[in-house]
Amino acid sequence: MLLRNPLAGRSGHGFFEEKERRPRGSAKASQGLLITCFSIARGLPIIIMCFALFVPSLHAAPLKRTILVLHDSTEDAEESDEFRFTRYSALVLNHLGMKMRFHDMSTGLLPPDSKLEDVHGILTWFKDDVMFGAEAYLKWLKKQIDKGTKVAMMEEVGAEVEIFREKDPQTNKWKEKPVKLSLINEVFNSLGLEFKANFMKKTFLLELTHVDPSMMNFERDIKFHLTSYIHVVSKNPKNKIYLKAQLKGRENSATDLVVTTPQGAYAGPDTAAFDGTSDLKQQGWLLNPFTFFSEAFEIEDRPKPDYTTLYGNRILYAHIDGDGFNNISHIDRKSMSSEIIYEKILKKYTIPHSVSVVVAEIDPKLTGNEKSIPVARDILKLSHIEVGSHGYAHPFDWKVKKTKTKDGYNAIPQMHDIHKYKDIDFRKEIEFSSHWINEKLLEVPKKVKIFQWTGSCNPPEEALKIPYEIGLLNLNGGDTQFDANWPTLFGVAPLASIKGHYIQYLTSNSNENIYTNKWQGPFSGYKKVIETFQNTDKPKRLSPMNIYYHFYSGERLASLNALETVYDYTLKQNHVALFPSDYIHVAEGFESTRIDKVGAGWIISHNGNLRTIRFDALKKYPDFTKSQGIVGFNHHGDSLYIHLDDSPTHTLFLTNKKPLTPYLQSSNVMIKNWNKKENQLSFEAQGYETATIHIAGLRPDKKYDYVIGKIKASKTANKEGILSLKFAAKDTNNILISLK
Repeated sequence: MLLRNPLAGRSGHGFFEEKERRPRGSAKASQGLLITCFSIARGLPIIIMCFALFVPSLHAAPLKRTILVLHDSTEDAEESDEFRFTRYSALVLNHLGMKMRFHDMSTGLLPPDSKLEDVHGILTWFKDDVMFGAEAYLKWLKKQIDKGTKVAMMEEVGAEVEIFREKDPQTNKWKEKPVKLSLINEVFNSLGLEFKANFMKKTFLLELTHVDPSMMNFERDIKFHLTSYIHVVSKNPKNKIYLKAQLKGRENSATDLVVTTPQGAYAGPDTAAFDGTSDLKQQGWLLNPFTFFSEAFEIEDRPKPDYTTLYGNRILYAHIDGDGFNNISHIDRKSMSSEIIYEKILKKYTIPHSVSVVVAEIDPKLTGNEKSIPVARDILKLSHIEVGSHGYAHPFDWKVKKTKTKDGYNAIPQMHDIHKYKDIDFRKEIEFSSHWINEKLLEVPKKVKIFQWTGSCNPPEEALKIPYEIGLLNLNGGDTQFDANWPTLFGVAPLASIKGHYIQYLTSNSNENIYTNKWQGPFSGYKKVIETFQNTDKPKRLSPMNIYYHFYSGERLASLNALETVYDYTLKQNHVALFPSDYIHVAEGFESTRIDKVGAGWIISHNGNLRTIRFDALKKYPDFTKSQGIVGFNHHGDSLYIHLDDSPTHTLFLTNKKPLTPYLQSSNVMIKNWNKKENQLSFEAQGYETATIHIAGLRPDKKYDYVIGKIKASKTANKEGILSLKFAAKDTNNILISLK
């Protein structure tokens, strides 16, 4: 059932068309006949067209994009949210164009066949070797491998001992029995390996005999962390062995600890990653996860939906959490921090923002004051601001429930202690707060678009479903940090966190609370986010740039200066600024994108507002003579970024030859209705900054006539055949370039 939003409506903000939103997994990509209706131009009279494309099922092979992650929630209570997968593997798999689905093996239930139709591979990363239903699991896993599903096993097998839901009366522990080695080897043999067990923990007899630098020692040196021995032997000559070891003085003890095979991959204990310390500087990957997963799931050469880039430029979005709205600023000792942010930041930097407020801070009946509402109204009515809610009382922990104590009940930790509000009311925090903001602070047609999670940003599924039910987007959590203090990919958040049927979209960077030691200082600390921007852009672009802070940054001169430094840096980069809601729509497009292999090319559909397809380590170009719905391309690092137009379906073919036809190289504003004819090129451009658009594939040193709106001009392409256009683009601009 479609979940419509009675609150949001059309706000008049955002570059992408609003779409009806569904819980995760509720929409299925259609096959055969595809009929899609789409809008031609936002802000102009809307023309609805229907586009039909028949894709013969005999020739189109959909590329499965789901990795099924098997975990055991009983292994570590602190990792009940599949932390190792969400924090470590998900970022890498997202970068490789893959999605994740979780299945908890502690239930003793196997994934049903109906949930496997879109599964390309299976990932396991167990921490122990006991499992409910271990024997049935191993038989099932072998069946999946034999069906052609790729399987990557990391660390422990997870099923060497079967436990039963019956306790031993003498020990009061679950009854258990060892699983036969022959059954375990049915799985390993299917992977081209042999499992001989003989596990030894923390042995000093272990010595490395082969360390392939193309895979190992990625972030941390394996020799300082490998202490466990397990005996595994590669049996298929097609396997690639990256790490070998043996026991000193023990014959026939040679073991193959990191291996990729035609059927998947295996990484033994202590070989994948090191996180056994609270010292963030010591944590990190031991093997190269990009190489490991690419080879394990055989996805190196695939086209990858990319959510970091739009029209060749890195996505930039900014959002403010409502905390500290009323704090008196130390800068002038009289203004509220929100007034400082309004005057010094939001009026100066007019790129798209989402700004949220906490109802308890604004409402004079709670903790607000006589200035709170007028200042909030002034901020939220700015044309480059879309509106978010940051809750009613701002819970710090969304999973804490009120519990009985000797003195009554404990109060739920939240920023604002409100009389008679001592337990988290999910509806009040999300739905009521949004209603209140709409009614008290906003003028039609603006309405709240995003719920920005508060505190630890850890909503359970029960809370996460509410924004979906009332039609709001949701954002926050993630806290990406990749710098000298946390120098590992472990600190880079993935696109989202999955909670049952719903998706929590994560921020792309940390806010100033992290960089200022929870607002204890140094108050200039937020400048360090620039280091993360740099490290997540090269050598691989892993995430967008996200300027993310609270109103209390207006409290100190050092923090205000830090904000200006961050804004100034990002705006000097090749970027395209989006509203956070637009970025979330791009993220939703990542989830929904369907790619069909057709001959030597691909058909890309259901991509929504995701407009970039990436190829890695591929020295090719789009073939514009065969492709449709492709407006251009650009290179960043060793990756090729393909720009899609706003049509519902795209056909892509590649060629070794550099194109000699006009194409979009890059743009920092939105591009719509790209139309190239024999003698002219036309398109629309819209943004909140001075547009910088580069058209390539033209004749070098040739003068071209063009029209932007009502302005006629001419300009000469440079020696590389690139024509660069700059103009104000806040309103929709119609551009026409003569190719004569």
